[in-house]
Amino acid sequence: MRVALRVERKAGGSTIVQTIRLAAGEAGDRVEFDSFVDWHTPETALKAVFPLSVSNPNATYNWETGTVERGVDEPKRFEWPSRQWFDLTDTSGEYGVSVLEDCKYGSDRPMSTRCA
Repeated sequence: MRVALRVERKAGGSTIVQTIRLAAGEAGDRVEFDSFVDWHTPETALKAVFPLSVSNPNATYNWETGTVERGVDEPKRFEWPSRQWFDLTDTSGEYGVSVLEDCKYGSDRPMSTRCA
């Protein structure tokens, strides 16, 4: 079983259409966002934002030659290069979030709660 929600937004001459999918069973361990962007807003950047509640001082980023771990709580470093995915797993190891990407190669650092 699977459910999908389509969200359409228009602003500044641009259109963003997202289809958000969730499935039952093991396939329900992930949420899929399929985004279509028809961008016509000059001098404006567009970013997808996923607020996370995962707590870890480091995230893992994929590169062509392997992975690299970087801190998430560095105020002057707010964007990291990556290729295809980054992962933020809770320090407990019990849960986490991986963001898979198929277009631009970079992301803001995942925001996490500071670890003690």
